[in-house]
Amino acid sequence: MLSYTNLLSIYQDFTNNTTSVNQTNGAIYINQAVRDICNKRNWSFLEDTLTDVTVASTQEYLLPYNLKKLINCSITVSSTKWTPSEINNKTDWDNLNATANYSDQVDNFYIYAGKINFYPIPSTADNVIRYNYIKAIRDVSVADYTTGTVTMTNASKTVTGSGTAFTALMVGRYIRATNDGYWYKISAFVSATELTLEKAFQGTTAGSLAFAIGEMTVLPEGYEMLAVYKSAIYYFTGKDQEKVTRFTDLYKELYQDLEREYGSKTTSVVLEDDDYSFNNPNLYITA
Repeated sequence: MLSYTNLLSIYQDFTNNTTSVNQTNGAIYINQAVRDICNKRNWSFLEDTLTDVTVASTQEYLLPYNLKKLINCSITVSSTKWTPSEINNKTDWDNLNATANYSDQVDNFYIYAGKINFYPIPSTADNVIRYNYIKAIRDVSVADYTTGTVTMTNASKTVTGSGTAFTALMVGRYIRATNDGYWYKISAFVSATELTLEKAFQGTTAGSLAFAIGEMTVLPEGYEMLAVYKSAIYYFTGKDQEKVTRFTDLYKELYQDLEREYGSKTTSVVLEDDDYSFNNPNLYITA
């Protein structure tokens, strides 16, 4: 994985420009490049799920804070899962709600101003609402944190720091120690000297380790360089057409690999038989 700091450093190497102005521009380019890539289609790596619970006689609920577009939602009552249909016209919604109706069998929902409304109005509390959605893209901007040392223990999720100043804002970022080549996602903040990993550390137990805590883009591992190639294209446009062509070729080649791996939810974009082939119905259409 390549952190924000790694990407910015590579961008500066590619452009052979380490000025503060180019560093500022590079940060803008990297984030814009990630947005450009993610906006091309509803990539599977942008899918997320969040749960909430109903409140008795309450129709309106806040949507997930990082939601870009809802895929679907459901409300589970005992062992029955109700999947309401969307109403996307305010007039139709108002007509439906001309008379208040309360039931745990929810048939419809309507989204307005970052909130979701259900009809009939859920009548009882604590039924699980599940939202499946496409995540909104958040800009990366935080430099790697490397102050102090850490102790990492094999098969343990605990990271113990010495001389560190861990913060709650580090949850969701990734940590890598010098005795292991892998990045591990941070799932919880305990104190200035203790963090919890999402998955247990698989490296060799050791203390006094140098480390880095990095902020990552939403791009899958192995495809982060797409943001750097596209940033270099932004930089050299109007300055050096030969380099624009070079980085465009690199970008296209890696983007094709991204499409092959994440453009379909099955193992192959095209499903083949002995005598014929047909398009995979899970293949997203690229504009």
